[in-house]
Amino acid sequence: CLENDDDLVDLSKAYVRLNIYQGIPVEKVAEMAEGLNRSKQVDDASLLNLKGLFENIKRIMQDRPGADQVAYAQGVVEAICNLTAGHPFYTQVICTNVVDYLNQAKRSTLTIEDLGKVIRIIIANPPPQLVYAWEEQSPQERIALSLVSEESTGPQNAVTPEALLETIKKNEYPLQHLKADGLHMAMENLYKRTVLGRTKEGAFYFQVDLFRQWIRQARSVWGLVEEQEPEKSRRSL
Repeated sequence: CLENDDDLVDLSKAYVRLNIYQGIPVEKVAEMAEGLNRSKQVDDASLLNLKGLFENIKRIMQDRPGADQVAYAQGVVEAICNLTAGHPFYTQVICTNVVDYLNQAKRSTLTIEDLGKVIRIIIANPPPQLVYAWEEQSPQERIALSLVSEESTGPQNAVTPEALLETIKKNEYPLQHLKADGLHMAMENLYKRTVLGRTKEGAFYFQVDLFRQWIRQARSVWGLVEEQEPEKSRRSL
C-alpha cells in the first residue's frame, strides 16, 4: 500500500496497483480504485486519496522494465479479484507468479487457462503466509474451513452450518461429536477475523477464494481426521 509520498520510490508497491488494473483506461484507474475502497472490497487506507498520488505513480513507472509487458485476456482481472478479494498480499503472490509463468512461456498475454495453471502452481507450492493462516486456526475451525471448502463450489458461494452437517452425514465423516451450535460458533469466530464472509441469511463463504482452493486440495476433512487420531491416542495414554 502507499501510505505517503515517500513510499512512491518503492516501485513494488506501485507495480501491483498498475498490474491489477491493466486493461482499464488510465484516466479511470484512480476513480475505480477509490470506489472499490469505499465499497470495502479492498479496504485499504492507501486508496483513500489515490487520485492525488496516481500521477506520481505513473511518472515513476514510466519506462521501467515490466511496466507495460503484461496484458490480460477478457475476464482475467475479474478472476484475480475473485481469488484475492483485493487482499494486497495474495494479489502480489498471484501477480509475481504470473510474471514468472509468462517469462517461462515467453509470452506477454495472460489467459484464463494460464491463470488456472498459475493457481495450481501456487497451491502446490503455497507461500508460508498461506500455511500460517491455516495453522493459526483452532482444530474445530480447521474442520469448519475444510468442510466449507469442500461444499462451496466457487468464489463467495456461501454454505450454512446445517448444510455442512449434511455433508458430514453424507460422506460418513467420523465427526459425530460436531454439533450445529459448535460448528456455527467456529464459523462466527472465523467471520469475526475476516477469514470467512457471511450473508444476510447467515451462510458463510471464504473471503479469499485462493485460500479455499488451497484448503480443498491440501487440507481435506479425511486428512484432518487422520491427523487428530494420533493426538487423541496420545491423550488417552
